[in-house]
Amino acid sequence: MSAKLLTVPLQYTLFANASTLGTPPVRALFFEFPDEPELFSVDRQFLIGRDILITPVLTPNASTVDGEFQRNCWSGEVPLTL
Repeated sequence: MSAKLLTVPLQYTLFANASTLGTPPVRALFFEFPDEPELFSVDRQFLIGRDILITPVLTPNASTVDGEFQRNCWSGEVPLTL
């Protein structure tokens, strides 16, 4: 099954919450971690919901990227190509 199809239930929930609660489906890190001022300037990462951290490769031919990771929040990495 493709990664896109695996996220359909999550997408449905996120957009339902956006409609009823006003929470954005795609969020800046400071939205979920407002007590961490060092995240206010992070502009190369974002969250899908509360649980999926995206750190895109924005430089052509780059093989690595740097990112911010909040303490005690993340259990591993799963590289996906959509």
